[in-house]
Amino acid sequence: MNNFESLKPKMVTGSCILWKNSFLISEVIRKWTEYSHASLVIRFDKYDLLKDKVFLIEAFEHGLEFNDLEEMLKNEPSEQVDLFVPEGLNKWNTLTIFKTAFLLLSHNKGYDYLALLKSAFTHPERDPEKFICSEFVDYVWIINGLERKVKNNYAAWPGDIPKWWNGKLYNIKKS
Repeated sequence: MNNFESLKPKMVTGSCILWKNSFLISEVIRKWTEYSHASLVIRFDKYDLLKDKVFLIEAFEHGLEFNDLEEMLKNEPSEQVDLFVPEGLNKWNTLTIFKTAFLLLSHNKGYDYLALLKSAFTHPERDPEKFICSEFVDYVWIINGLERKVKNNYAAWPGDIPKWWNGKLYNIKKS
């Protein structure tokens, strides 16, 4: 059994996939943070046809998108992909995380290019309307009551996720 299949039970709604990609923009992002991208895991465990699937909501150049993790793993050239499961996930907040993530997805206001630009110099302040990838994950966790180790109003970079939050990190893929 590969890492993806063995880790699937830990990929609950509200956990996070962290990526180290080889795209040009990813290489630039990794100048200031260990990972180049972060995605929020979404599961549809109540529906038999979708029970075994792992989906993501993530911020890309056109704003928030809904994607299939297995397809992303097959089609995205990634050096490394890790799963981060923050402490404090439970049946109540995974449900509210699910609802919050889809509400934000439905009110998509685009990608936060200004925050990405500011990230080259410093952590930008959180903006609850437009997101960079890790800011989206960080914001959803905060407004759903998960406890962040680092208290500030800054948007997290992808590499901050395992540093600013208590939780467990698992490797899904490494090339």
